[in-house]
Amino acid sequence: MAPIDDAAIQRALAEMRDSLNDSESLVRTFLDISPQAIVTVDASGKIVWANHQVTKLFGYDAAELVGQPVETLVPEPKRVRHTADHAAFFADAKTRSMGIGMDLQARRKDGTVFPVEIGLGAVEQHGQTLAVAFVSDITERQRLHERERELTVLFDQSPDPLVRIDSSLHVTHANAANELAGVRPKDLIGRTPREMPIPKKTKEIAESMVREVFKTARTSTVRFSQPTPEGIREFEARYVPELAADGSVSAVYSIAHDITEQIAAQTAAQERERELTTLFDNSPDVIVRTDRRLRATYRNAAWEKVTGLAREKTFGKTSQELGLPSETVDFHTRSVRKVIRTKRAMTGEFSYPSGKGAILFESRYIPEFAADRSVSSVLTISRDVTEERRLQKLAEANARDIRALTNRLLTAHEEERRRISREIHDGLCQELGALIGELRRLAPDIPLSRRANEHLQAAQAHALRIADEARHVAHRLHPLLLEDLGLAKALQSLWEEFSEREGIVGQCRLSTVPNDLPLEVASCAYRVAQEALNNIAKHAHATSVSIRLAANRTSLNLSIRDNGVGLDRSAVRDAGGLGLVSMEERALIAGGKLTISGSPGHGTRVTLFLPVSGGRREKSAHSAGR
Repeated sequence: MAPIDDAAIQRALAEMRDSLNDSESLVRTFLDISPQAIVTVDASGKIVWANHQVTKLFGYDAAELVGQPVETLVPEPKRVRHTADHAAFFADAKTRSMGIGMDLQARRKDGTVFPVEIGLGAVEQHGQTLAVAFVSDITERQRLHERERELTVLFDQSPDPLVRIDSSLHVTHANAANELAGVRPKDLIGRTPREMPIPKKTKEIAESMVREVFKTARTSTVRFSQPTPEGIREFEARYVPELAADGSVSAVYSIAHDITEQIAAQTAAQERERELTTLFDNSPDVIVRTDRRLRATYRNAAWEKVTGLAREKTFGKTSQELGLPSETVDFHTRSVRKVIRTKRAMTGEFSYPSGKGAILFESRYIPEFAADRSVSSVLTISRDVTEERRLQKLAEANARDIRALTNRLLTAHEEERRRISREIHDGLCQELGALIGELRRLAPDIPLSRRANEHLQAAQAHALRIADEARHVAHRLHPLLLEDLGLAKALQSLWEEFSEREGIVGQCRLSTVPNDLPLEVASCAYRVAQEALNNIAKHAHATSVSIRLAANRTSLNLSIRDNGVGLDRSAVRDAGGLGLVSMEERALIAGGKLTISGSPGHGTRVTLFLPVSGGRREKSAHSAGR
């Protein structure tokens, strides 16, 4: 037997060792290029080796991890459980077969935590057992699963009937809302459109639409009627393609929406629109609807008649684009913009030229609101007020003429009363005074019997009463005191006479009145006070009356208040004399204002305001020359 060549044995062992090293190198190279992060861990929990994917997944260099506890890659809350699982793995050989760990978490070098899936296995290396962990980041997968769950919930909870049909035209999913359309979901699953328990016409429509979507990969919409537990309902169905990764159609979703109420609302709106159109087109007023860009969306027949333009050709155009008069365009533009800005209606007037002369329009601009309460459009209603304004001006002119005539009549009446009062005072009263004097002088010169003497004395007394009554008549016709001593003294005398005659107490507060107060102003104030006191005496049943007068060089204010039964305008108007109307007319003619306020049981207040301007002074030339 040949001796054993020790050198040859050493060479053979070396070759075997090299061969083993080459195989381990190949394995490590394969593990390094694996798309998964791979870590080997010994029984003590130390990392023995990690491939390059660990760096990408965890942020550590492989060299940093070797010799470190595997808990470095595990979040703190999970480390206790991980340690127990690791110990169990090495304690029981049965657990070392390849398996998958779910619902796990890992920790990156920056501290962020993310979900992972770990495949476990065991290898023997250099006489020791190592755990091999294949780690995959499942963040995206979980997100997709969550999205799928959300879509499933949305699908099942949708109020609209939803159906999913695969490429073999069989229903794979149907939500509970299909029962609202009269079909149970279980009666749809696994059936083709032609096998569905729906009307024949609806089946044909459904199959045709599904095939079209599979062919064109485009969404299609169709409307159809369907019997339901609530009766015949109208539906609008959208057929939507579900695309595979290669762009082909893998399934079709049918989404049906009940539009019965929508159609009813649209029909009602259309009917309403027709009614409004009929109403607007037969209105004599010009009606225009303008959007926020000042473009007309509607113009009625009256607009066409006024402008002479065919309205069908003007929709969507502004007034300026139509060449309407610039003044009209400017007025319309300003008004519409103001209504849009303020959200409030407004009224204005503008003139529009025509072949028959200018037309005066009164326009009402009304905002129309959108759902968010913004102004979506402005409706303009313009009424021809040309004739109305002409008649109004004519009425105002007539009123001025009537007022001027009334003023002249009142002035003439006042002058006539003044003249008669003066003639009674200066003529009749003086003649009666002379007669009384003659009778007094006659008595001593003529011897009379006792009876004749009594008759003469009676004649003298009678003449005195006639003279006194004549003075009262003259005073009622025109108080000469007003001219001689002024308004304040005349009102004081009027109040004292009223208080004594009626037995009514009260106050008469009269401020200083300018000496040059125009006679027309003084006369108006006196006559109003006179008539107010007459009305109190006849109707008020008052126990207290107050008069206040305040005047300066610019205005006069007179107030008469009582505590009587309150205002009864019908009784006052029927009282005769000047009356309420005359009081108001006097104030108006004098350029002032008369206010009568009060209510039954709460007395009455008459307030007169008069402006004081130039004119005749309070004392006439006649009285000044006396």
